[in-house]
Amino acid sequence: PRSIVAVALIVGVGRLCSRYHVPRVLVPFAQLAVAAWWVVLLYARDVTFFGVFPTRAAFVELGDLHRAGFAGIQDYAAPTPADAGIILLCVEGVALIAVAVDVLAVQLRRAPLAGIPLISMYAVASAVVSGGVPWVLFVLLAVGYLALLVADGRLRVSQWGRSVTSMSGRRAPAESSTLTRSGERVGAVAVALAVAIPALVPGLSNGVFG
Repeated sequence: PRSIVAVALIVGVGRLCSRYHVPRVLVPFAQLAVAAWWVVLLYARDVTFFGVFPTRAAFVELGDLHRAGFAGIQDYAAPTPADAGIILLCVEGVALIAVAVDVLAVQLRRAPLAGIPLISMYAVASAVVSGGVPWVLFVLLAVGYLALLVADGRLRVSQWGRSVTSMSGRRAPAESSTLTRSGERVGAVAVALAVAIPALVPGLSNGVFG
């Protein structure tokens, strides 16, 4: 839940910046600032000003938690105990990935590249967790990524020149439903194969999809 709130805050800040025409180069910094503020509220609220505004003591306390988290990663094998420092690093890692995805997909209009930080989060978990991670998580990740590609594709199709004028004189939007359906079919088959093939091929089923 802590990571979900961080992602929601990052997305919300991005939408507000787009609405009020904030320069794109400043949007990631605004998102990082909000994510940092959320981390302060989670782990150092007792030393904030009025329980809201960060203070120097709050950042000192976060620094101690960071050191404890890195020490725990070095001392323990996965799955590590749910120490506050390790959870802090996880929340920050998810927040950084959310900012990276938003920058690639929204600010730079490079939705396909947004899959790189997304799959990196899954790949790290599948590499360090004994027995791999549940295949359901991979499906959720893949479906979310395909939804992102579909949305980006529909937006690009809608920007192909001027809209066609119908017989009634009204402008009709660019037709993208056929392309969308084709993309959804291809994506569904690709996800199904990505889950099924490693489960059937010897040597690929361990440590990848559980």
